[in-house]
Amino acid sequence: MRVSDDLQENKSNPEASASEVVAWVFVERELRERLAREKEMREAMKNLERSTARNAA
Repeated sequence: MRVSDDLQENKSNPEASASEVVAWVFVERELRERLAREKEMREAMKNLERSTARNAA
């Protein structure tokens, strides 16, 4: 894991390690939120297509 490698490399400068970890956490959180939104949109489109197909039949 990249974060633990950074922690090992920065033993003499824990503030730098901590700020890198915080940045990584924010990036990961944003990525998860974006992926969740994209998944929600895909599911909504899929449900819309299903309901449209049922109504057309």
